[in-house]
Amino acid sequence: MPKKTKLQKKLADSRRVIAVNPLPKSETNKEKTTEPISAPVILTDYELKLRKFTLADLKKTAVIMLFLFALEFVFFYAKLKGILN
Repeated sequence: MPKKTKLQKKLADSRRVIAVNPLPKSETNKEKTTEPISAPVILTDYELKLRKFTLADLKKTAVIMLFLFALEFVFFYAKLKGILN
């Protein structure tokens, strides 16, 4: 096995310096329990309108997708029967 070069030794030393020691275990008091504080959610008028329009857009998109899906079935079965040749 070849010996280490000076450059390899310097790199190894720098890696040792950079290596961070693991943090010590933090002491936790098991008797104390803290409950998370939850702030009430306040929606502005803009957010309420945006939510309403978003739901309306999703409904329209679903209707369009169903229509296109049905149309694809019609074309598929029409080609099978030989109507669209």
